[in-house]
Amino acid sequence: MAKQAGNAYSLFCEGDDGGGGMSVKVTVNLPEATVEALKVIAARRGTTMTEAIQESIDMNKFLLDREVQQGKVLIELADGKFERVVRP
Repeated sequence: MAKQAGNAYSLFCEGDDGGGGMSVKVTVNLPEATVEALKVIAARRGTTMTEAIQESIDMNKFLLDREVQQGKVLIELADGKFERVVRP
């Protein structure tokens, strides 16, 4: 559930983590654009906003782990070319 607080939104997430582990309720303040992006991610994936946040964090952790290992993350485009994912 998203609740507006000034220029940011408070997002309340709780529930099963999907992996059978213990879940912890977390409250974060997010800019409206981020909340809208989460809604788009959740809708496209057919999941909840909580699951969209979990997947986003998991992907960020994956990218960080690859950076630590000095690896590169590449995306194959529709034309067969590869594009490197570069994070700020």
